Amino acid sequence: MKNSLNKKIENLFEQSEIASAKTEKQRPIQSLKQTDKKIILDQLQLRYTPVDDYTLLENISYLATHLPSSFDNWNLFFTRLIPFFEIGFLFNESKLKNQFLYGKSLDCTKKITQLKLPKSDLFQILKTSPKAFLQKLNLSSVLYPEKMTCFYVRVDENISLILITTKAEPWLKLKMDSLQKALINHQL
Repeated sequence: MKNSLNKKIENLFEQSEIASAKTEKQRPIQSLKQTDKKIILDQLQLRYTPVDDYTLLENISYLATHLPSSFDNWNLFFTRLIPFFEIGFLFNESKLKNQFLYGKSLDCTKKITQLKLPKSDLFQILKTSPKAFLQKLNLSSVLYPEKMTCFYVRVDENISLILITTKAEPWLKLKMDSLQKALINHQL
């Protein structure tokens, strides 16, 4: 009798997970109401665990990238960062062109977001608090921003990456060293 009750409970959870997965797949996050966005964002955030293999991070740039434009090459590189960081943004000429949140790539074509970004040296990784930045991008509902670290990297004259992670020191330094190596290798 215990086994049949356990099976029924497991089936209940499986059905609700399948239903919520169908709902998430049917409607893009941008088209949802604000409360629904927060619920889905919370679910994504609580389920997501970034990859901690820094050797993989260093080697993402070795895959062939011979695309016609510099932006296309950096966009491809940016999408390869999705498993390693919780949140990421790609800017071209101060306009948001690509983003991901907790493993999900989000469409930016309908949304025009422009930010004035600093003109740092190429490949110099700048560190900041993500709270104010997330508010500017209407993502203030992200859980525990005080436990996150935000990094800004200018990779081309007009192309910049902003990456956010919850990784703590000393692992954070190892992760960012691996990112630095991947950026340099990608540029070569």
